[in-house]
Amino acid sequence: GTAEAVVCGPGSVAEHAARAGDVPVLACALLPMGVRFAEALPEGVHDVGVEIWGQPDAFIAFDPPEADDPAVRAPGLALSQSELWSAAAAGTLVTDGGRLLSAANPASPPEIATFTEPLARGGSLVLVAHPDPARLESTSADERVTDRDQSTRS
Repeated sequence: GTAEAVVCGPGSVAEHAARAGDVPVLACALLPMGVRFAEALPEGVHDVGVEIWGQPDAFIAFDPPEADDPAVRAPGLALSQSELWSAAAAGTLVTDGGRLLSAANPASPPEIATFTEPLARGGSLVLVAHPDPARLESTSADERVTDRDQSTRS
């Protein structure tokens, strides 16, 4: 059909390899732990076990967003990629290069700054689910936190 990408398993790699010139073809070996294919794949076919790690240190999009592409769409909130990252770079949650401690849900539009600000300012995020107020100080020290958002302040 008119898919923008093809994801296939070992049984259908040959069938979909011809489309690799038109759309990304991602082949999954379907082995535990996201293991790569033992044999070479056809030209242009991407091995998910090699290119898409379960917990990557870096992410490179196949089709990176443009500045005017939508980044956030929610009731009462619509931001383009450039608006989102400009706001993140000018934010006040974390100092440049700092580590932000947060219990906020960074996937929710109102809390997206907890994720984007540390990235835009060369820092990192220490995300705590269900924080125990009695342990936040030790967590902060253990993680070498430089900044805390409202969700982790008593």
